[in-house]
Amino acid sequence: MHSQTDAWDCLKHVLLRHPAPRYWIAYSGGMDSHVLLHLCATLRDSHAFTAEFHAVHIHHGLQTAADAWTEHCALSYAVRMYQEGVKVVAIPKTMDNDVPGTDYCIGFSTCVTRTIALTNTLRTTAGSHERFLILEVFGRYAGYTAILPTMAGAANRCVIPEFKFDIEHLTELLSKDRMRNPSRYSVVLVSEGATYEGGDMVFESTSTDAYGHAKLGGIGDLVAAQLKDISPRFNNGQMVDVVNQKLGYMVRGGDPDAIDSIVPMAFGNLALDLILKGVHGRLVVLKNGRYDNMPLDVVTASKKTVNVSHFYDTDRYRPKYENFEMKPLFIMTGE
Repeated sequence: MHSQTDAWDCLKHVLLRHPAPRYWIAYSGGMDSHVLLHLCATLRDSHAFTAEFHAVHIHHGLQTAADAWTEHCALSYAVRMYQEGVKVVAIPKTMDNDVPGTDYCIGFSTCVTRTIALTNTLRTTAGSHERFLILEVFGRYAGYTAILPTMAGAANRCVIPEFKFDIEHLTELLSKDRMRNPSRYSVVLVSEGATYEGGDMVFESTSTDAYGHAKLGGIGDLVAAQLKDISPRFNNGQMVDVVNQKLGYMVRGGDPDAIDSIVPMAFGNLALDLILKGVHGRLVVLKNGRYDNMPLDVVTASKKTVNVSHFYDTDRYRPKYENFEMKPLFIMTGE
């Protein structure tokens, strides 16, 4: 793991490669900066302002020492830029939807939509072979990408990073679900950051990326193997086989859904509005169904994860909800 100083030096190197603009728009993830600039310029029918600011892609790879500021968001580097005197406006974009201060991050709706669709595609295989279906989904520190599809009916159970689960209890629950299903199958969504009771996060291997990050992945494989081994205890001595699939990049590629076609356009223009007003050090947000902006340091002031006591049943390993009145669009994603 590199030091915080090394990480900042790396980011400064990125900044120095560009001419000095008056403002920077910072965002995380894989959005194309040229698309963002083009969208804003086209909608305003003007390209004159593009020399005034620059879009910088703060890639998750630059989160080398982000734990020193925040675990969950590469936008912590935008905060550091602002603290160093750089004029920054930030846009929340991560399909994990774990940026504090906003109910919604670009990519989340498409991720949930794809997860539901892919689960429904694979359930026919699980049903035809009467198996457990285990799907590993994204979600390093927050379980929104597992809990929302489960709430929407894609899965019987889900395990999330915010609560350590018991594999034997999960096997019992899925076995009962399977027996109640006329097609004799059941489905569990497993967040990549989920952990067993007494265990730690599971990584793909001992190797790291170019910035020193160990790559999460493999918890789905472990869950699948143990479900298979434990299943005879809850199935009259007969083993239940599994269908095990890591959704991975299948949910990241392709066309965005309707929400993720509208929100990026709005966020880009919100950022532009702030720039044209001479305002910086702000994060554009979607809060309580309305577009707004907040102080940028909200990103590092807290963590945004699933509120387990309100929205997760720790005995049934399912979303918990009683009343939808006045809840945000995605129910448990508000703060």
